[in-house]
Amino acid sequence: MTEDYGVHLTSEEETRVDEICKKIRKRVASEQITPRERFEAVYRGETPDRIPIQVCAIGLHAASNYGVTTSDLYSDPKIALFAYLTHLERFGYDTLSAFRFSAGEKEFGAKMVYSDHGVPFVNESILDTAADLGKVKIPDVRKDGTLPWQLWMLGILKKKLGDIMPIFGFMPIPGAIGPVIMPMDKQFLALRKDPVLAHCVAALVMKFTIDYGTAMFEAGADMIYIVGVDDQVSYAMHRQFEFPYVCGLVKSLPCPCFIIGAGDWSHVLESYAEAGVQGFFLHSGQPTPLEKAKEVAMSHKLTLRYGISNNLLVHGPVDKIRNEVKRLIQQGWPGGRFVLATDGLDINTPAEHLDVFVEAAKEYGKFPLKI
Repeated sequence: MTEDYGVHLTSEEETRVDEICKKIRKRVASEQITPRERFEAVYRGETPDRIPIQVCAIGLHAASNYGVTTSDLYSDPKIALFAYLTHLERFGYDTLSAFRFSAGEKEFGAKMVYSDHGVPFVNESILDTAADLGKVKIPDVRKDGTLPWQLWMLGILKKKLGDIMPIFGFMPIPGAIGPVIMPMDKQFLALRKDPVLAHCVAALVMKFTIDYGTAMFEAGADMIYIVGVDDQVSYAMHRQFEFPYVCGLVKSLPCPCFIIGAGDWSHVLESYAEAGVQGFFLHSGQPTPLEKAKEVAMSHKLTLRYGISNNLLVHGPVDKIRNEVKRLIQQGWPGGRFVLATDGLDINTPAEHLDVFVEAAKEYGKFPLKI
């Protein structure tokens, strides 16, 4: 039985969920194999019927498609569940996208700002200096704030769709780089001016991510996105304040993780491979060059998820979207272990452009490749 974590679907809501999932299953049944079989073949280095498609709707595009604001989505787990399910049913890609309610910021005591058109962000924290560390309490991931909502969603998704598609969780990369406990400006200042504070923050975040990742796996996640901002720090900063904690997380979790990030992560990919991640999820719009990402992924037998740029999906035109899909497949598939993806979708992405992306991905990504 799925644990409800204090969130209860009415019988009418349960029926709506089942109706949406029935449509998703009907589409899946029209293809040779299920998305779960497709992804698992790619993870093994085998060739499936076609290249898997992973769309990253986060909260923005899922909310827009469902007709609600992002603040609605981030403040109501039922709205989020229906928004993500209807987005998957509407656009027909292979698995539910990355989603979040909190990366732990509010539960660690930070003040969050919510926007109708963007993701939540930290405005103020309780931690300014090492003297404030006594104020920090590690959240109970199964009880505190919005953290249990993701566990609830994972349980619902695993029960309703987990036999036909992989289910992913979402949380921050452990360490002192991401702004989980402190706002980003104070966090980056601590890296340079107060390394003791930075390492204390990193240790707290590592313990939190171990707890949360374990809870996600128990709730139904097959794998976990861990998201960071490594494009904004040097290799030396990453190795000192992040790498050891990622190693600790990966060794502690019962399920694999893959990193997801925008910007250029070329300088840290080898380090993440050394830490033991399952793969990379990167984007062409703020590029880690595809050839570099592919080279590192292949040398370590990791899966590369590589996304078409937001700018192109927002502005088009459609012929350029199709040509970019073709280019990414031509450059990304040789050697296998490749998933065609999107960047975190902009809220203004036209539905017809996403339709073109998915259609082109299914056409050009079918084996044997004919491009």
